[in-house]
Order: sequence, then C-alpha cells, then structure tokens
Amino acid sequence: MKTIILVAKALTSLILFLFLFSSCETVKYLSLTDGSKSDGTLTFSYDVGSFEKPIVQWETAITKAKKTCVGWGYTGADWLGDGTKNCIQYNQYGCINFRYTYLAQCTGELPVKEVIYKKITIELTQKEKAIKELKEAKELLDLGILTQEEFNKKSDELKSIILGK
Repeated sequence: MKTIILVAKALTSLILFLFLFSSCETVKYLSLTDGSKSDGTLTFSYDVGSFEKPIVQWETAITKAKKTCVGWGYTGADWLGDGTKNCIQYNQYGCINFRYTYLAQCTGELPVKEVIYKKITIELTQKEKAIKELKEAKELLDLGILTQEEFNKKSDELKSIILGK
C-alpha cells in the first residue's frame, strides 16, 4: 500500500512538473525596432522566454512594413533572409530569453527626389574630398616633396572633380 501511495505521489509530482514547465503558446507581435529610409530596410524583432512557444503574427508585421515603406515612397515590402536568434538573458542554467530579429526590404523604386538628393550628397562629398586633396598636394609642393609637374598633374585631375567637368 505504501508503494502505491509513493508511486501515486511521484506520478502526481511528475504531471505537475510537466504541466508547470511545459511550453505555453504565446502570441508574438513583431515590433519595428529600426529602419533606414535611404536603404529601404526595416528591422523587426520579438522576445521569447524559455518556456514560451511563440505564435508569430507575420501578417501584422509585413502589413506594418508595407505601410512604412509606402510612407517612404516605395511600393511595398518583403522579408529579407531567415532572421537571427540571440540570447538576451542568461541564468545559471543557460539562456532563458531569446530575441528573434528579421529584416524587411522595401520594394519598388526609390522616389526621384531621394535619388537626386543622394546624387547631390555624393557629388558634394567628392568635391570636398578633392578640395582637401588639392590643398594637401599644394602643401607637399611647398615642402618640396612633390615636383611642379607632379602637382600640375594631380591638380588637373582634382579640378575636373571640383568644377564638375
């Protein structure tokens, strides 16, 4: 009789343990955590505890991605790659919380205004760099490190960039 009671207690404890520590299904909504309008990328993530079984709301996230991309002037969005999984909290037994991160790529053409802005920004950066190089070349000429012929050659190269020819 004592054996039956002990077995019953052990089974009850095992059932209770499995019930308490089995994975619980949890609905997860991806949060928009980062984005770049010029690159047309959005970063979404959600966190999962060690005993959670996530049910991810993918449609809600891609709808949010598409709305954001359309607001930036693109025509839509698609998932990019498989995503990543990183541990965000450890205890003495190992990782107890994970963060899953996924990228969405905006689709469609970048608005003309944005393309022109990018081109102007690149051209200004190239001009600034060329001006700096020309000043450095002049210093090297003054120090006698460059010859007049070397300076003239470098100057001609840089003037075409500076003057936009």
